[in-house]
Amino acid sequence: MLKVEPETTNSNGVRPKNLKSRELQNTIMNEKKFSEQVVSALVHFLYNFIIYFIFIVPFDLWKKATIRLANQKEKGGLEISKINSPWPFMSFLKVFILDFLIDGFIFILYILGLVVAVFLGIQSGDFMTFLGTISAIYFAPVGLSLLRDTLQLMILPFKKFLSWASKPAQYMDLQVYNKSSILFQDSKEKMSESQN
Repeated sequence: MLKVEPETTNSNGVRPKNLKSRELQNTIMNEKKFSEQVVSALVHFLYNFIIYFIFIVPFDLWKKATIRLANQKEKGGLEISKINSPWPFMSFLKVFILDFLIDGFIFILYILGLVVAVFLGIQSGDFMTFLGTISAIYFAPVGLSLLRDTLQLMILPFKKFLSWASKPAQYMDLQVYNKSSILFQDSKEKMSESQN
């Protein structure tokens, strides 16, 4: 069991030598711990930036687009007859452009990309063209997913407006007057004018 001694000073206010050595040991331990944390942070950054972002994220985005397309086929998301919305054509366009076209491009890029890369590599006779095409096709899901998310953020105000417009009148912030209140206001205004 570790025994903790209270800090003591002699009559001159100087700590005994064993306390100074403990402080030195604690400082060394803190420096070792800090250096371990620096190494841990460096490994974490390099893994997430180089391995995860460059090699794993594009393929994961491709897998997600593939799964969304398969789910859309099962649910029949592109059939206007299955869309229960006051604006079926607008809902269809949103699903078609954002959920079908962009995910479809992401999906088909990996399938046709290799064929295109081989064709361009043979056509140009340059291996660097082949590698450049493969790299561009591999990272295309990142750009297309960014485009998809940006478009979804851009239509958000329209979705909010449509949600507001579909509310019943009693939940809208409208100033609605009945005929008697308008007549009362008019008579009040006429009385105030006549008194002036």
